[in-house]
Amino acid sequence: MSTPPPPVVVAPPTGPTGGFSVTVMDNGFVIASVVVGAAALGLGYYYFFRSQDPFTTRLTWFAITVAVVALLAYGIYFIYSGVTGGSSTGNLAPSVGVNPTTANSGNGLVVPGSSLPVAAGTSGANYGMQWWMYVQDWNYKFGQAKDVLILGSPGAANPHVYLDSVENTLCVQVNVMSTAAGAAPAPVGSDGSAVDDKFTCKVKNVPLQTWFSVSVSVNGRNVDIYQDGLLVRSCLLPGVPQTASGDLVLMGNGGYSGNLAGLYAYGRALTPSDAMAFYSAGPPSAALSATAASVAKTPSGGYNVKLSLVDTSGQEINKYTW
Repeated sequence: MSTPPPPVVVAPPTGPTGGFSVTVMDNGFVIASVVVGAAALGLGYYYFFRSQDPFTTRLTWFAITVAVVALLAYGIYFIYSGVTGGSSTGNLAPSVGVNPTTANSGNGLVVPGSSLPVAAGTSGANYGMQWWMYVQDWNYKFGQAKDVLILGSPGAANPHVYLDSVENTLCVQVNVMSTAAGAAPAPVGSDGSAVDDKFTCKVKNVPLQTWFSVSVSVNGRNVDIYQDGLLVRSCLLPGVPQTASGDLVLMGNGGYSGNLAGLYAYGRALTPSDAMAFYSAGPPSAALSATAASVAKTPSGGYNVKLSLVDTSGQEINKYTW
């Protein structure tokens, strides 16, 4: 019997090597500053070279006019930022990604809250996040929720993303504003994912041992989740999302077996084109290479066969490979 050919490994397209980088000044702020600067120059020319009024009068009117122009320009900028959200960040994860070993011995990699853009919306709850994931082994921390990332504290997180304790399900949990005292709990969704003050939007059957992109968009009470650039789940929150504050923690509490790379945060809700463009760019090449090196155990001459024995809960208790 001839030996079957080795499996063909198809890697996703590689994107640019990522690193820690944050946008500190967006285009709107630059435009507002240019407008104020140009107005100051024009007013200065008029009041100091063309006007015949006394110097103190010219100086006073120059200062007042420049102040009014500055208030208008920056006021418009900040109002616009409050509606549309702040600029997006650069890659917030190391170029090679984050795994349970590198995530501060299980405590998680902390991204300072000051590095995140200002969220849009009247409650400051409109935002988007995109990242790449690689899940190596579902048996890791079997029976426990496996943290991917969390912004805010567990009781006031927006969002808290984790892998299910048993199933290959990605969970996006959002805490919502508390209901009035004595009121009925928030309605339960079809998958039983809603309880009072929190809601979990779930994506089942996420891939194993392959890179895939995740895009999470929160717009008011709407939560959209994209996988590999395609919308796979939409959920309606039972209440207004809480405004999370604090740091963003990646792979906290031991994380999950695998890698997280290419994390970007946005101060606005994402569009379908945002998710598709992110997926099309591919994961950071350094993270892709690091993962390929760590899992390059497939035999070159053919396939291995693995027989696993599991208990009634699905936990693997023994395995045989030949």
